[in-house]
Amino acid sequence: MTNDIASVGRVLMIWSVLALFIGPFVGVFVDRHDRRLCVLTGQGVCTIALALPLLPFGLSYSLIVAVSLIWAIGQLLIVGPFDALLQGSVAPGLRRQIGARMGSARQIAMVGGGGLAGFIVHYFGAIGGYFIAASSAALMWAAVFALRSVTIEKRGVTVSGYVAHLKEGLDYLANYPALLGTAAIGALAFSAGQMTNALLPAFIRNDIGAGSDLYGVADAAWSAGAVTGSALVIYLLKTRKLALLDGQSLLALGILMGSLFFIKLPMPVIAIQVLAGGAANIAKAISDGNILHRCAEDKIGRVRSLVQALTGLMGVVIYLSPSVLRNYSAGQIYLVWGIVLAIVGAGLSLAIIRSKQSHAQPEER
Repeated sequence: MTNDIASVGRVLMIWSVLALFIGPFVGVFVDRHDRRLCVLTGQGVCTIALALPLLPFGLSYSLIVAVSLIWAIGQLLIVGPFDALLQGSVAPGLRRQIGARMGSARQIAMVGGGGLAGFIVHYFGAIGGYFIAASSAALMWAAVFALRSVTIEKRGVTVSGYVAHLKEGLDYLANYPALLGTAAIGALAFSAGQMTNALLPAFIRNDIGAGSDLYGVADAAWSAGAVTGSALVIYLLKTRKLALLDGQSLLALGILMGSLFFIKLPMPVIAIQVLAGGAANIAKAISDGNILHRCAEDKIGRVRSLVQALTGLMGVVIYLSPSVLRNYSAGQIYLVWGIVLAIVGAGLSLAIIRSKQSHAQPEER
């Protein structure tokens, strides 16, 4: 539609900007209101956004921006309160396992949905893809009625009350190092997928000199690795050998992504994509389960929104990095981000070890 990579980055950055600047206040909102109503509202907004291209206005870049903006607002209303509903439906001792399985199932669904969308768009055009997306969103909206609501503490609606409530969530996260560490790991693992979205097309075209055929295989390889990682997480949940695996997976992810700077052959690149997708999904799935397990039920909305804000900040930096580092190739940017991920993964692993020894909550001792 535009033949401009920067325009793609701007669309992808919409959610990141909203999560960064609006997300924390949305977290306060959802912790003050009925969580199921928040999810229903957010999912309804997403359904409406995805249905807009089905109206007889014609698909345009401006409409795509509007869809992305409205969808992002709906998403901010979903994640935190949905986790609260999940907490209310699952016994505390099972939350880590269920949370990780939910993350794994989500990744499998993303792979299946992406594959289905590819065929739909190929044979029926972009409008067909939006039709499937809007229909799926409507089914999700209806499914939320099967979840029971969660009782919340009623609070006032003054501005000072909102600020105090937000500060309470910030203090809780800042004073719980183990939770802060696992949240950072999850945000970075998610951001690795954002890096792939932003860098892989240019890497395939410019650094390797290949076409969209290799790009399609390499992009699918990430998803294949993510599904494999999901299966590994489910197995490890049964054996309970999860200690530090999220941080170690982030370290491995950084090494794998940085290695793309040195490797320009198609088959090794595909293999790295498989391994990197697996490492990213392992870190993300375990992080999601740990957040559900460790976070207090009355603060999950704010904590999730703060994690989204952190992820949004990373997304803004990632999507702008090709514009800032104009003299760098995609492979060089991969190397820079790979080093960052590896250092942070190693550092967070050490920090979590120390925090478990000195700052663990009573039930974790």
